Amino acid sequence: MRKIPLLLFILSFRLLLPSVILGIRIPDKAAFSDIVAMTVFTSAMVAEILRGGLNGIPQGQWEAAASQGFSRYKTLRSIILPQALRKILVPMLGQLVTCLKDTSFLQVVGTSELMMNTIIMGKFKYSYQVIVLYALTALI
Repeated sequence: MRKIPLLLFILSFRLLLPSVILGIRIPDKAAFSDIVAMTVFTSAMVAEILRGGLNGIPQGQWEAAASQGFSRYKTLRSIILPQALRKILVPMLGQLVTCLKDTSFLQVVGTSELMMNTIIMGKFKYSYQVIVLYALTALI
């Protein structure tokens, strides 16, 4: 997942995601595909952070809890997760910042579509109107 460029991921979802899913028509396919692409891309990173944080807790912690008669749920809640939270917190905040920065790719894809529509509209208008269309597109 790390080696796939996010822009390729967003474009793939934008082009391959159908407009109708399970008989439900999606009103704004672009926004829906962007949300799905960012969710899938980010969830893979978050899963790795969680896995690494939980695997970073020594096996002896599990064994000590079992020797004291803790259930699996109580071991996780009282012993493992508080320790893992310290290991997970910093990378998770880093991933949050990265996710916020990566949303700029959504704007890049949206702007290119806006420019493509301006070019298409410009072919059917008079030459002075094309300049106005490009100026309006640049303002947006």
